Amino acid sequence: MRVKVNGLSLSYEVHGEKGDWVVLCHGLGAGLRSMRGTAQRWSDKYRVLVWDNRGIGESDTAPPGEDYSIATHAGDLAHLMDALGIERAVIQGTSWGGVLALRFALDYPEKTRALVVDSSSAEVNERAAQNWIARGELMLKEGPAGARNAPGGLRDAPAGDAPAQAAPARSSVPAGPPPDPRAYYETCKAVASLFERPMSPELGRISVPTLAIVGENDQTAGVGGTVKLARAIANARLMIVKDCGHGVAGQAPEVFRQAVEELIATAP
Repeated sequence: MRVKVNGLSLSYEVHGEKGDWVVLCHGLGAGLRSMRGTAQRWSDKYRVLVWDNRGIGESDTAPPGEDYSIATHAGDLAHLMDALGIERAVIQGTSWGGVLALRFALDYPEKTRALVVDSSSAEVNERAAQNWIARGELMLKEGPAGARNAPGGLRDAPAGDAPAQAAPARSSVPAGPPPDPRAYYETCKAVASLFERPMSPELGRISVPTLAIVGENDQTAGVGGTVKLARAIANARLMIVKDCGHGVAGQAPEVFRQAVEELIATAP
């Protein structure tokens, strides 16, 4: 399904017919297909919205020169929720989706019932920022194959680390349209902007119940960013999952669901 919001037609799916609203935000370039399995499993108890970011999947690409900032992505989600009549929801994001979810909670607190940040960070260091730019440039030059092997994580990661996308593995995610190279590049630049404009100083404004969750073996985002953001958010629970890598939602789905359900139970 598609709906026109914020000047673009965005692709989305809703799974489930009753229960609390949960919005799932995908990793960089992964699209809603990467979150569909989670949405389907949770549809027995929740109404789950999954969506494609601008320039990803079936969503429109913004015209040349238009904005792909973190705040603009968060605004897209706010407009999408308005278009679908969703007043408040539990906002969940994995990897890049966690960056988007943090920005959404800061800019739209009235729409955020609770927050789940999976394998993400509110800032990057200088080397990681450079890696993100290099990753986007490789997408422009070589397409998805180049981006898959590029440096670029939410931590200071050398080339060869796993790409910053949501688990599960690629072979278990149905194939979909590749991300628009320009959109991917611009979104990489948005992540890199967290070096000069980190969200960390703002996180004290988030007051909703928050779950900050990460795998202990995460080689893409690392553990440190999750620990730091959990300490900065007053009402946050930090959870480090053993024997788990990047993207707890995909790698340890039952553990992840239990933690999210415990969070929702505390949300007003």
